[in-house]
Amino acid sequence: MKINKIILFSSIILYIGWPAIAQKNVFYTNENKIVTSQLGFIPDSPKLISLVPAKDKMQEMPDVIPFYIQKIGNRKKRKTPDKPTVWTDKIYRWPFDIDKGNYLSTGEQYHKTQGEVQYEGNLIKKISQWGTFWQSNFTSFTTPGLYQIETEYGFTSPFIISNNPYQRLQRSFLIYLQSQRSGSEVPGVRYAENADDAVAENTNYAMPLSGGWNDAGDTRKWLSQTLPNMEALAHIAKYSDPYFAQQAISEIQWGNKYFYFMISDSGFVYEDVGAGYVRPGLSYDKDWWIENHAGCVATGAKEGDNIPMNGNDRTARPQYNPLIQYLFVRNQALVAEVLPVYDRNKSLILAARAWKYAQKRGNDGRTLFVAQSLLAACELYKQGVADIDAALIKSMVKTLINRQKNSAKGIGGYFMEADGTTPYRSIVYSAEPAIALLRFCELDIKGTEKEKNEAEAAVRKYASDYLIKDAKSNPFFVTPYGAYSQKPQNNSTQMRPIPNGDYMRTFIDPHNEQEMVHGTSATVNQHAYLLARAYKYFGDTSYKNQACKLIMWDLGHNPYELCLATGVGFKHPVPASYYNYKIPDAHVVGFAGRPDDTPYIETSNAIEWNTQEVWGVPYAYLICATVWLVR
Repeated sequence: MKINKIILFSSIILYIGWPAIAQKNVFYTNENKIVTSQLGFIPDSPKLISLVPAKDKMQEMPDVIPFYIQKIGNRKKRKTPDKPTVWTDKIYRWPFDIDKGNYLSTGEQYHKTQGEVQYEGNLIKKISQWGTFWQSNFTSFTTPGLYQIETEYGFTSPFIISNNPYQRLQRSFLIYLQSQRSGSEVPGVRYAENADDAVAENTNYAMPLSGGWNDAGDTRKWLSQTLPNMEALAHIAKYSDPYFAQQAISEIQWGNKYFYFMISDSGFVYEDVGAGYVRPGLSYDKDWWIENHAGCVATGAKEGDNIPMNGNDRTARPQYNPLIQYLFVRNQALVAEVLPVYDRNKSLILAARAWKYAQKRGNDGRTLFVAQSLLAACELYKQGVADIDAALIKSMVKTLINRQKNSAKGIGGYFMEADGTTPYRSIVYSAEPAIALLRFCELDIKGTEKEKNEAEAAVRKYASDYLIKDAKSNPFFVTPYGAYSQKPQNNSTQMRPIPNGDYMRTFIDPHNEQEMVHGTSATVNQHAYLLARAYKYFGDTSYKNQACKLIMWDLGHNPYELCLATGVGFKHPVPASYYNYKIPDAHVVGFAGRPDDTPYIETSNAIEWNTQEVWGVPYAYLICATVWLVR
């Protein structure tokens, strides 16, 4: 038996301006929850554990609570009040309510005889702006195996420690994408639908746009939300087990049957199929973009009848969207590296065509477009495509660097919009400016040494002075949703003031103009992706550690004890989809924030799309993050 002592958490850093600590948050229930990742850990990663107390029991609990790591099936003997004296425990220990009752003894001799304890630590009471928790870590425990953590107040779900526990996520992601295929029957999930897609909007011009992937459990095929699948699949194809790699390549080819037809001969890329029009009373230019997230105010998907050109066809939106243009370029160049030569060449030809169109058409220079254009240019440059030179790339790098918010003290390093007064925020692409700069650094382009040094500094500021520093503002180390230049006028939302005059929130402001209260799984998981990739580039273990903390949050180390990837783990939200009772192996949009910036996710059987909706974007980022941690 090996007994290890714990490393206590550092103090939780509190920002000035928070109200009295609330003790009535909805994650307090009638049962204690002992939470950690419901999947597992790589051996040298941080490993966090928290006790979320029952709402009426926390005052009775001691400040220090021992915990024990044991192999599955082992547990300590307890004094069970209703255990009959004739029960001997020779074969089965008392088989009812086995997690109840106080331990029989706590002496050293007891530890040596009670079920192969692998590790011992102590949970320490912490009072934070989210409430009261008992927290610790078992980072120094690195022995591979299948385990469960026991306390006198409850157990964690089982978890594994192995060199690559994340392969289960890759299998799950591949199952999810296949279940989201459009235009083809998916046995056990859906019948064939929309096999007659589509005609160009406001025309009778038929286009062969059947296929591709649906988005968010519905039957709308937005490129802004489905193109990121390609990057995750390319990661699996390049760095994973050959079995998964071949599946990933096949799935890329399926998706590209749709994407290849979503670009015109001139290079214009259509935005979506089936999303519908902007809702009455709204305009595309003013209302279509909500926190840099396209499509939230669409009227909804029209359903076809699988009979083409009969007047009941869905439409392809001809609205020009620079984000779509650059996403198309970037992802076609990325997957070209893993596709067979015929598909590779086709992807590169179409990527170059879309790039030329985007350069000719231009855009309004918003930060998202600059970041996406830089990412697209970098991938084309790597593939040796003509018309991409270092001078063009350098100019985009300079633009992004000049938009970074620098601060002499406190939080800083996040990016601003072109006006210099509005912080850049995004539901879908939160870390895109930093990822673009990091990708530029990775290429190490000759003649850009000065810009590379500046870009490296910018990425490190974003990671260290923004993500990691602000993550210390809450007890589960969740990185921020974004910065705000001013508080709501009616003071209905609580924000953390920071020394540079801006405000921070861990979750989206629910009183935003469009009343879009959206889960933040995509934001958290893209931050994990950036940090994991930055760790490989800089070798800074603080980046790896923070990435692992975010992945733990996503996979169950949260106050609700919910694993948001429903294909792994043990306890999940009710996953919601528009047309199917269940999308296998889905990931949900995740935690939204209450006005006081504490986490909220719907846990009843009621369906609310803003936290329970099935969504591929956070899953794609989760795959990218975990691949970079173990590649």
